[in-house]
Amino acid sequence: MRQTTKPFWQRLSFAARLTVILLSLLISATVVLVGVSSYQLRQVLINGTLDNLAQQTDSHTRAFADWLNARQDEMRLMANTGPTRALNARSSGQLLATLAESSPFYDTIFLLNTEGRGLAGISYEQGRARIMDSSEAWNFHVADRDWFKSAVAGNNVFSQPIISRASGKRVSTVAIPVRHNGQIVGVMRGAVQIDTLVQQLAELPRQAGTEIYLLDGEGRAITPAASVTHQESALSTAAAQAVRDKKNFVGMYRNAAGVAVAGSQVFMPVLGWGLVTETEQQVALAQLSGTMRIMTLIGLAGLVLAVVSSLLLVSNITRALGGDPGYAASIVKQVSTGDLATEISLRNGDSSSLLASISSMQHGLRDTLQHISRHAHQMNDAAASLAQMSGQTNQGIQTQLAELDASATAITEMTASLEEVARNTQDTASATHNALATADAGRTAVQLTLTAIHTLEQEMQNATQRIQSLKQDSDQIGGILTVIEGIAGQTNLLALNAAIEAARAGEAGRGFAVVADEVRNLASRTIESTAEIQAMIERLQKGSDQAVQAVDNSMQETLTCIGHAREMDRKLGDMVVAVQEIDQYAQQIASATEQQTQVSRDFGRSIHNINDIAEQTAGTADQVQATSQLLAGVAEQLNSQVGRFKL
Repeated sequence: MRQTTKPFWQRLSFAARLTVILLSLLISATVVLVGVSSYQLRQVLINGTLDNLAQQTDSHTRAFADWLNARQDEMRLMANTGPTRALNARSSGQLLATLAESSPFYDTIFLLNTEGRGLAGISYEQGRARIMDSSEAWNFHVADRDWFKSAVAGNNVFSQPIISRASGKRVSTVAIPVRHNGQIVGVMRGAVQIDTLVQQLAELPRQAGTEIYLLDGEGRAITPAASVTHQESALSTAAAQAVRDKKNFVGMYRNAAGVAVAGSQVFMPVLGWGLVTETEQQVALAQLSGTMRIMTLIGLAGLVLAVVSSLLLVSNITRALGGDPGYAASIVKQVSTGDLATEISLRNGDSSSLLASISSMQHGLRDTLQHISRHAHQMNDAAASLAQMSGQTNQGIQTQLAELDASATAITEMTASLEEVARNTQDTASATHNALATADAGRTAVQLTLTAIHTLEQEMQNATQRIQSLKQDSDQIGGILTVIEGIAGQTNLLALNAAIEAARAGEAGRGFAVVADEVRNLASRTIESTAEIQAMIERLQKGSDQAVQAVDNSMQETLTCIGHAREMDRKLGDMVVAVQEIDQYAQQIASATEQQTQVSRDFGRSIHNINDIAEQTAGTADQVQATSQLLAGVAEQLNSQVGRFKL
């Protein structure tokens, strides 16, 4: 038969499988926990970094905005001076020169009329402020500039970066309307060099790997940055898009050079610019790497601890089980199918594990079933023996019933014979009285003697026949009594044997023992009554013999009287005496016969009672036999059930 190779997993022991499962769960849980914790920590650090970056950018924006507002305030101050509102070119030039000396942030400063012509101007040469002459200032014409148009219209303007017409440098113009008596009479214009803005941005604090620059409303870089290679082109970064959308922004993205950065952009509505602060993610999240290493070490330490705990747990579980659960399951399956002969393999000294408990249960079941099997066989043998004895008892009772029926019939016949004897005895007594009367009359009438003697002869012959018949009946009664005595003795013996068997049967034969005891008592009484009747019959037989003898004598006397009539008178007295004795004997026989008849009736009733009890005993024996057969069937079924187990 081809053997199927078990999969590798099933060929592993339970401890190995459990260890692999626990380690897999622990490793998975550790990886998930470390991964989730790392992700959450990364998010926390990123959010913290972005928050710090946003705060830093906002702080830089406020500082830069304050610097720009200071420039606007300077232009606003110049626009509100008396010479400026009066459009006094000379005096205004002196004021502008003073401002230029104190705030060297400008490229040029002009006071313009409403037509965009310069009335007074200041420029820088070798780092010092120079007042332009009127013609030089007049040549500065910016009527076509958008910032001028907006300022003449009454707006304070901070223009987008442009190329200055005065110096050719890249500047951003601050323009403030000059009002006099509520009318716009000119524009105060100061051009802040972009290089100055770059210098201001460079002075803002920052960490390594961080760059700060300005973007205009189109997303072009106003100030240079290392990541921006072409300042003329609009950037496509998330920060540039936020500037174009005129929104603030903070997040992770790639800068213009494609480097992953953490960036923050704050839009300045006054300028329409955006201040961008970008820090390389590698620098911004440097703390994350160290923290991740620490978490990894902690995770590995936890994993090692979990592995050790798992191994200890597996060891405790296998020690508690006592072996592989599959082996325990196969043992339990064998026990469930009735196989109790297979020995269970246990570790040395193992007495408390699951397999040890199963082994103890197996031995207990085996011993119990062996005891049950032995007792079932014993019960089966006892039931068979009881059934056999019940059959024998029933057979004996049936024989006893037949004998009792015969005895009852014989006793009935004997009773009838005794009644006949009683009647004959009464007849004898009557005849004796008649004979006595005849004897008395014979004394007075001898002539009548012969006739009386002949009559007496006939009566004597009849009496002799009756007495002989009585003697024969008495002999028959004696024989019947001998039979009854033998039956009673046998009944007594059977009752004694039944009582012994009932005692062996225990509680189940108690009722049968009572019946047997009653039968034995009745048998004893029957024997006693039979003995009394036997004695009476013997006396009756003796009396009958005497009566026969007397009758014979009377016959002899009667025959003699035929020849010796004269001696009749002398012998008549003797005859009277003999007749009186016969009368006494007849009375005794009648009384004894009556007693014998009564005893015979009582014995007949006893025989009938014994017969009824024997029939009840036979019924009980049948029930005992049926119960024995049922008990044998139960024992056989029990043996069959126990036979299912392999001991």
